[in-house]
Amino acid sequence: MRTPYCPPTQDGGGNVGYAASLFAMVYPNAQIITVEPDKHNFAANKMNTHRFPNVHAVNAGLWDKQTYIDLMAAEVCFGWE
Repeated sequence: MRTPYCPPTQDGGGNVGYAASLFAMVYPNAQIITVEPDKHNFAANKMNTHRFPNVHAVNAGLWDKQTYIDLMAAEVCFGWE
């Protein structure tokens, strides 16, 4: 069985890495970037995702100030290679 193609995936609220770990297991060919600004959550994120070579944890925020954004649902992965 072929693995579905997945574009790079960003976990913008990485927290402690649970979602990134799940994405890494379900989509092992995807490159996952998990971003978490809180240093304590980031430490847990690194600990929880270090076993997945396709997860890249970044200790940062998405914006330089507190703000609100609108999100739209989109398919994460599509088609088969």
